Amino acid sequence: MKHIYSFNDYSKDINIITEHLKGLYRDIHIVALYRGGLPLGVALSNRTNSPLSILNYQRYNGESNEVEFIKNSDIVSSQLLIVVDDLIDEGITMTKSIEFLQKNFPNNPIEIYTIFGKKQLQFSVKNTYLREHPSRWVHFEPWE
Repeated sequence: MKHIYSFNDYSKDINIITEHLKGLYRDIHIVALYRGGLPLGVALSNRTNSPLSILNYQRYNGESNEVEFIKNSDIVSSQLLIVVDDLIDEGITMTKSIEFLQKNFPNNPIEIYTIFGKKQLQFSVKNTYLREHPSRWVHFEPWE
């Protein structure tokens, strides 16, 4: 059984996250996790007029690749890095991505924003999610 996430849900959630970001720093940089984070990253980058970078970390059959930039829009020291993804399931991709950013940009504060997350997952940076992960497949109508 799938959990349906509609375009109306997406529109509302984009507005909520945009309002959160407006209250933060002026100098933010959106970092979208490839693939699921791309729609959210592009929308937030456009709405906040912020640069967008894209990180890739894919796991296949339990094996993982290194975290790497697909697109790096010249992250400036001290910019607040807003890492976005559609959902956090096990937290492995997000953890590896945060570790990569902390290693390569030690002077940059980092925050996570996702649509779906889990209370029990802990990260070394602030984690904001809008909806509790339903523990079943999420079908994103806006882009699936």
